[in-house]
Amino acid sequence: MNAKILVVDDEAHNLAVITDYLLEAEEEYEIMEASNGREALDLIAQETVPFDLILTDWNMPVVDGLQLIKALKDLEAYKETPVIMQTANTDDKRLKQAFDGGAMDYIKKPVSHLELLARVRSSIALMREKRKTEQLLLNILPAETAYELKETGQATPKHYDLVTVLFTDFKGFTQIAERLTPQQVIETLNECFLAFDEICDKHGLEKIKTIGDSYMCAGGLPVPNATNPVDVVSAGLEMQAWMSEWQKTKKTKGEAV
Repeated sequence: MNAKILVVDDEAHNLAVITDYLLEAEEEYEIMEASNGREALDLIAQETVPFDLILTDWNMPVVDGLQLIKALKDLEAYKETPVIMQTANTDDKRLKQAFDGGAMDYIKKPVSHLELLARVRSSIALMREKRKTEQLLLNILPAETAYELKETGQATPKHYDLVTVLFTDFKGFTQIAERLTPQQVIETLNECFLAFDEICDKHGLEKIKTIGDSYMCAGGLPVPNATNPVDVVSAGLEMQAWMSEWQKTKKTKGEAV
């Protein structure tokens, strides 16, 4: 996956050097440039796909690097975007100010080619691993619970007066699995569970977890409502209908189900 990087520097020479270094990397980075923090924020507002990494100089006119970082934290799509600060002054007090402001890393100016690429690769790798972890949390926990756990490190127990739980199980799946390779089993379950995810979203249900060939979801949480019994029954019937059509399609193709 290619990374999209924004380079911000008011000195044209520095901007050109950093961009050239990144373009020479083994990875194919998509690079965009801005000459100060204000221009960077305007560019960010225009882009539909967020940047994966921002490299910014500290001392710039209009909006400097530290002000830019603080402004990014007020943007939902950029609250956790890694920012690398470029600065010639790397005393402890100044670096603490940068990190407290929200910078992930820094590069001392004049910028070293090898150091730049190493820090960029490291920041992008950390960002992607963090996204994987967050996606894993969302796969096993309700979104509201996952967010609370990420923000506070714990999830507060809640009481719900009306919740309806749906639990599915594939009849004869053990026998079917014996005729499939491990890869085919995973692909089959993934195809079905992705369809179930869409049905849950359609009916406002919350996916709880999957266990082997079983799928568990619930209505009426994390946001309480009075319609969840009907929502869950409707979703269950739609899952049955989807499975029937899926099975017919598989048999038409001569595939084992």
